[in-house]
Amino acid sequence: MIRSFRGIKPKIADSAYVDPGAHVIGDVEIGESSSIWPTSVLRGDIEPIRVGAMTNIQDGSLIHTDRGFPAVIGHGLFGLSLMEGLKSELKLYEETSVASLGWDEVRFKAPIVAGDVLRVRFRFVEKRPTRNPARGIVIETLDLLNQRDEVVTAARHTSLILTRQADRDATAAIDNEKDVGPENGSSATHDLIGVFRCDFPRPSPPSPC
Repeated sequence: MIRSFRGIKPKIADSAYVDPGAHVIGDVEIGESSSIWPTSVLRGDIEPIRVGAMTNIQDGSLIHTDRGFPAVIGHGLFGLSLMEGLKSELKLYEETSVASLGWDEVRFKAPIVAGDVLRVRFRFVEKRPTRNPARGIVIETLDLLNQRDEVVTAARHTSLILTRQADRDATAAIDNEKDVGPENGSSATHDLIGVFRCDFPRPSPPSPC
């Protein structure tokens, strides 16, 4: 059900889906390719509710506002980009990255809302060589968690990186007698988990008239 409240009607992008069993009321905007599922209620009667693009509001969700605190739900791809940005703080691939080969199994499991504190947890799950001995492929699984330890976004990421062979070739060109170290790299089941925090700011309350 989609209906107006005090003369304000919800604005819903053409590519968004609102299930007939959901209730969207008043000052609500829903972005492109987002979806609102059965028995969800978005009640924009006091302050506005803004749902970003590619965002999934799951069954039974209840979203309403208090005066001075509008509800802002982040763009689905915001979480994905935040995971990559926070992961980069470890600088694991700063000198070895060749290319990102893409994201797989991306799941938007819960909304990201204003005021959330988010962190990323990732694990190396696979590595394999390529036909070029100076290049290798690594695969990570990543989870973006909020302050309640709920996974809001999950994905797998594949990267093409330089191997130790590339270091050896570069070193040999300068000094073919210099040893750059052992061959063994990170285990395919490496347990390194990187955790960072990022505040998704809450909108400021409106100034009193």
